[in-house]
Amino acid sequence: MRENRNNNYERDHEHSSSSTSDLIKKEQDYRHKWQDKFLKSNTFTFRLGQVFGLIYNLSILYVTYSLIQQGEQDLALKIFGANLALIAFSLVVTGVERKILSKKPTRKNRDHKNFKGRGGRNERSRDDRR
Repeated sequence: MRENRNNNYERDHEHSSSSTSDLIKKEQDYRHKWQDKFLKSNTFTFRLGQVFGLIYNLSILYVTYSLIQQGEQDLALKIFGANLALIAFSLVVTGVERKILSKKPTRKNRDHKNFKGRGGRNERSRDDRR
């Protein structure tokens, strides 16, 4: 009787293991395709933003040069200064964003600065160590 149960268990276990591994591989393939699609989309959006930023800054330089040629140095200086302020602001915002997003998340219920080993279940008290 016991041998029969073991044989049934092994037979059922082998069958479920192969179907489970097939499901895992299918899910993993789907996940990889989704991640590749997301990465390509993110990269394309980033490159497109860079191209538009370059076009914008070149057009501002052209307008500034054109205004200087027409004798409007004050207006050209204001436009150029506003553009520099905008570029500086965007650099600060992206730098802060990268710093925030690159941080490793802290583990729940752990305060590493104030953690002093509060005597968990694996720690023995000082009296027990002696």
